[in-house]
Formats: sequence, structure tokens, C-alpha cells
Amino acid sequence: FSCSAEQRKISNKKQDSTKRKRIRQANIMADDKSIQKVLFDIGAQLASGPVNKEKNKSRLPQIKNSTIEFLETEIDEMNILLSPMTHFILPGGHLIVSHCHIARCVCRRAERRVSQIAELHDINSNILIYLNRLSDYLFVLARLIAKQHKAEELKWIPSKNE
Repeated sequence: FSCSAEQRKISNKKQDSTKRKRIRQANIMADDKSIQKVLFDIGAQLASGPVNKEKNKSRLPQIKNSTIEFLETEIDEMNILLSPMTHFILPGGHLIVSHCHIARCVCRRAERRVSQIAELHDINSNILIYLNRLSDYLFVLARLIAKQHKAEELKWIPSKNE
């Protein structure tokens, strides 16, 4: 019993696709740990306050451009696997997707609060940029998870004023 070249090709594509999914899932878990670490670094910077800023500057990890670029690269890699958006998307479709959207909302709220703090105190501007990119990351992650679970993206169609 032998497989045709075409059957082997199809089988290899399926194996490659499965392998890419596993690698992507492993990357997401690694990303989560990296993101949690950065969020703790941000919390430490914000908690130190303006009085202790100079004293703690050398001890506290700084949010660097490379940290932001990491998120942007991850967003780009996930977007390659997704179809282009044609509508705004409503949260939902799958429990994990909903959790990503909730995390995104919390991230946006944190961004607004940090923005208020930035109006009163000098903070590392990369903190706000990171939080903004993180909310975008969570949105794209939600879309990717929806695709992986074959959950329909719920398109928002505005109501007509009649």
C-alpha cells in the first residue's frame, strides 16, 4: 500500500499546520509570562511615585522600546493567520475569547488611569505605549483563539436610526 505524491503532500500540509498551531500556542503561553512580568515592572514603577523616582530608577526595570516591539511583532505574526477585518467585532463567541476581551477592557481602563497620572507626574512614556499595544495584542489574540476554536466572530452592525 503506497500513498500518491498528492496524498503525501496533503498529509505534510496537515502536519505542518498542526505543528504551527502547537508552536503558536506555546508562544502564547510564553508571551503570557513575559507580559505578566512587564505588568509587574510597570506596577513597580508607578507605585514608586515621583518622590522615589530617582532613588529607584536604577533598581526598577524600565519599559524599553524592545519590549513594545516584541508585542508589535507578536501582533503582526498573529494577524498573518487571520482574515482582514471588515467590521467591528463584538466580544464573545467562545469563553476564552470573552476572557481576552475582558482583559483588553481592563487594559484600556489601566491605560486611561495611567494617562491621568501622566498629566500630573513625569512617567516613562513607554508605559502608556505598552499598555496601548497590549490591548491591541489582546484583541488580535481573541480573534486568533476564535479562529482556532472555529467560533464565529460576531460582527457589529450599527442600528439604523428610524
